Amino acid sequence: LVGWSTLWMALGLVIIAAVDVPVQLWEAHKKLLMTKQEVRDEHKDSEGRPEVKQRIRQLQREMSQRRMMSAIPEADVVITNPTHYAVALKYDQDKGGAPVLLAKGSDFMALKIREIAAQHQILLLESPAL
Repeated sequence: LVGWSTLWMALGLVIIAAVDVPVQLWEAHKKLLMTKQEVRDEHKDSEGRPEVKQRIRQLQREMSQRRMMSAIPEADVVITNPTHYAVALKYDQDKGGAPVLLAKGSDFMALKIREIAAQHQILLLESPAL
């Protein structure tokens, strides 16, 4: 009698476990899933707001352009194609065989590079193939 009772209790526990384990796994998985709003909030926290990132990139670009424009007076030559592109180069024989690119630009930036080069009497070379 005790043996059969123990067997029936064990069988009942196995049946309960067989039903309970998948239910517990499903509930645990459901708890781990994030809502769409939680995903958005986490993305904003980790990546930052797009408007702020755009503003930071714009400021970095402006600082880079200012730094580039301030280096033009040190150039030995500015090479342009007639209308669209300009590059300012400095050549120092002691530091190596290749010239150093100080500034580059297209369209409006190219015009500004040419103006600064003209103000500082830097040699302007036109190269249509550029």
